[in-house]
Amino acid sequence: MINAGPDQRHAPRLSPFLWAAARLGYHAFVIAGMMTGGLFFFLVAPVSSWVFLGTWRFWRYWPVYPGLIAQPYKLLRRLLRDPRAYAFDFSVPLTAPPLHGPAGGGFRLQASWAHGAIGCHGCARCCEYLGCPLLDRESRQCLSFGSFHWRYFTCGAFPAGQTDISRYQCPKWELVPGEER
Repeated sequence: MINAGPDQRHAPRLSPFLWAAARLGYHAFVIAGMMTGGLFFFLVAPVSSWVFLGTWRFWRYWPVYPGLIAQPYKLLRRLLRDPRAYAFDFSVPLTAPPLHGPAGGGFRLQASWAHGAIGCHGCARCCEYLGCPLLDRESRQCLSFGSFHWRYFTCGAFPAGQTDISRYQCPKWELVPGEER
């Protein structure tokens, strides 16, 4: 390995276990929030803010918390109604690395997308479709961009296939012809 630091020596073997542990910890965190009707998220507000918003400054985001507390219940209700329609919301494998774009190959930026590979630059179609409470409605920017929640789950791994691109009418990504998923 070139320039392998001490934290990278065991990464190939340990990383999948650490990623799985992080995701399981997140699920336990969300379940604790749901079991307490959201009170848990307020009691550990700095941690909640770091997990969902990427900052310890929880007081800046108090208006987001009611929607954030309601979101797991909305997702659960949607999943129970039609598991196949929302499979992508829960499709990131436990051992997958945190992502900042589609997992694996098969996707490219559409020629008409002039903003670069990082970020959605105010598009927010998928956020609006899902009613995400982490979307700043005025700026149309993701408040969660780059956070633990964003990187370890579906936002950072979007899209998983043509179904996602079509459902959200995503103007950024397109499937490379011949590489159907």
